[in-house]
Amino acid sequence: EFLKNTVDILDLVGLHFVITRICGKTDLKYLVAALGWASAELVVTKFLPLWVGARGIEFDWKYIQMSLDSNVALVHHLSVAMLIWLRTRNDLNKSYIPLINVLLILCCYRPLILEVLVHAFGLGTWIHLLSRFLFTIFVGLPTLQLYVSLPNNN
Repeated sequence: EFLKNTVDILDLVGLHFVITRICGKTDLKYLVAALGWASAELVVTKFLPLWVGARGIEFDWKYIQMSLDSNVALVHHLSVAMLIWLRTRNDLNKSYIPLINVLLILCCYRPLILEVLVHAFGLGTWIHLLSRFLFTIFVGLPTLQLYVSLPNNN
C-alpha cells in the first residue's frame, strides 16, 4: 500500500509538467485541472452507483455518504492542485516551501494514513467520512491561507 501511494507523487509531478506546457493563466489552469481530476474520479467511481442506487424505492444512507465523500474529494483535489501551483511560484516566501512539501506528501499518503486509523481504531463508515473531511480541512485551510498571502493576488 505504501508503494502504491508513493506512485501518487509521480502523478503530481506529471500534473505539474502537463499544466506548465499549456498556455494560459497559471492559477486558472490548476483550478481547471483540479475540477477535471475530481470530476473524472466522480464519474469513474461514484456516478453509476449513485445513479442506479439512489433512484430505487428504498432509501440507503450509503448514497448520502457517497455524495458527501465526492464533495470532500473535490475540495481535496482543489487543495492538491493549489499546493502544486504554490510550489512553483517564484514570489512565494521561501520559508513556506517546507510546509507546502509536507502538505503535498500528506496528500499523497492520505489513503494510507486514513486506512491505518480506520483499522487501528475500528472506525465506522460515518467516522471514516468525518476523518476524511477533517484531513481535507487540515490541508485545505493552510493552502487557502498561503494562497491569500501571495502578493498581487487579484
